Amino acid sequence: MNSLATMPSSKLKVSATLIASLILLAACSPSQGGTAELEPTPPSPARYAMGPLDEIRSRISGLPPNATEDQQTELEIINTRAREELIAACMAEQGFQYLPFLEISRTVVMGDGSAPDWDSREFVEQFGFGMSVPPPLSGSVTMGPNQANDPNLELRAALSDAELAAWDYALHGGSLLADDMDVAEFAEWMAARAQDGWQGCSGMAWEAVHGTPDGFEVLNAEIDNFYRALMAGTHPNIAALNAEWAACMANQGFPALSSPRLLQDMMFDENHALDGATVFRDGEGIGLVWGGEVATPEQRLAFQEREFSLALANYDCRAETSYQERHNQISFALQQEFVDQHRPELEAWELHAESIRAGR
Repeated sequence: MNSLATMPSSKLKVSATLIASLILLAACSPSQGGTAELEPTPPSPARYAMGPLDEIRSRISGLPPNATEDQQTELEIINTRAREELIAACMAEQGFQYLPFLEISRTVVMGDGSAPDWDSREFVEQFGFGMSVPPPLSGSVTMGPNQANDPNLELRAALSDAELAAWDYALHGGSLLADDMDVAEFAEWMAARAQDGWQGCSGMAWEAVHGTPDGFEVLNAEIDNFYRALMAGTHPNIAALNAEWAACMANQGFPALSSPRLLQDMMFDENHALDGATVFRDGEGIGLVWGGEVATPEQRLAFQEREFSLALANYDCRAETSYQERHNQISFALQQEFVDQHRPELEAWELHAESIRAGR
């Protein structure tokens, strides 16, 4: 398959899903957006436990630790109203009409409960990492607006092509992707995300409601760096734990692996490569560049066999090393140190966030 580095002149179909700038270990952070997904079965306490810094960040977002679905819905309604009112004001400043879209719907889909516990060996035996053979969900909850009821649809339909392009640019800025980009154009698109105003009125509103408030940028950067260090496993105790896991994996016939997280990243990349996609990463997110060679059925079968073998070895080695429990112990102790060192700033951020929400 062609790589990013060797296809500078090709026109590729690009899909960029910008994943959160900080992907926390083992679901340390609660959902803070408009969609909440229920695990197929009740999650294990160790896998989804929260440390002291995790809990503070959850409260800053407006959700108590282990928030209920009703609490998530209530917060999303508040945040949606704030974002939509900011978007309407921003669009008006640029000479465009925008009708606030305040509808929030919650869709609950119940499954048949046939999937085993995601933390069980039985699950891994049936579904591996859940890539080649997608597991059935026992339930999901989706919160967000019903786009079919967007009050701006009629408004947009009445605009000329030029007017609609200008309206869209005011709303989204440069964040909209063209259907076809070459790799250089996509890299430029990824790099441009740091520019002020790049995401238009919608991005401005999102940043105002969910972004880092003035005065807390340094603290937020320190928090980001703290979690990145946890993910990278640079702390000696985490490095030692990863080394135990890696030794176990080598004994299972899989040498040269350094951590469970990097194993997941590797399998993520290989799985998308089967469909002709190359993963494009920078410090803030992930994009997928499509247009590479699609795998043959034989290659897909080989990947599935490798996925299942690796997933089973990973499960057994995590169990043998008590990986999640020990990682939690290390992570939570480090989080407590961070909280103790930054308690006044963290408490000030919590109070600031509470005051902002109280005014909405």
